[in-house]
Amino acid sequence: MATITLTDQELKILVDSLESSRIDWRDSLFDAELGCIGAPNVQEAQSRLQDVEAMLCKLKAA
Repeated sequence: MATITLTDQELKILVDSLESSRIDWRDSLFDAELGCIGAPNVQEAQSRLQDVEAMLCKLKAA
């Protein structure tokens, strides 16, 4: 796995982007069409959302 070095500003942009995506994904869980996040069902969508939230927590801690 490659290592990527980010400046504080780049990290902030990435975290903001992930937080924004997380909100969009959470909203889409209630959509009739889950294809927008590539999830075949609600359980898979929730699992992917949890993965994103875990990554976001790790980035904020960095």
